[in-house]
Amino acid sequence: MHVTEKTAHTQQIIGGRVNLSVVGSVKVQFERLTSNQSQICKETVTNLGSQTLTNLNVQYLWLNLDSLGTQQTQMAPMSLAAGESQTLTQTVDYAALPPAHYACVLQAQIGGEWQTLDFKALE
Repeated sequence: MHVTEKTAHTQQIIGGRVNLSVVGSVKVQFERLTSNQSQICKETVTNLGSQTLTNLNVQYLWLNLDSLGTQQTQMAPMSLAAGESQTLTQTVDYAALPPAHYACVLQAQIGGEWQTLDFKALE
């Protein structure tokens, strides 16, 4: 398996207000995986707005792209001051999973719906 350049980097404006805005990024440890490795995804959420965000629900997913099933999910409600970032490191034991194409996905709940901020797809 190897990391491809399939990414989606999206800035989300919250409630149509530019002063409430978040962006995310996902980075992976390995460009190529072997069956005995674990993958580490570093997922960062940044408040680009001018106001503090409180109780922003964020989730970090390890998604099986072949079946569209979620293999692992971590939830992290957070509050971010203007310009502040928060990073979560997600470790996935690739050896314990069936062979497939996977992605590390970062989402935030905005307006009651989950919005993808960024992802890295692996083949």
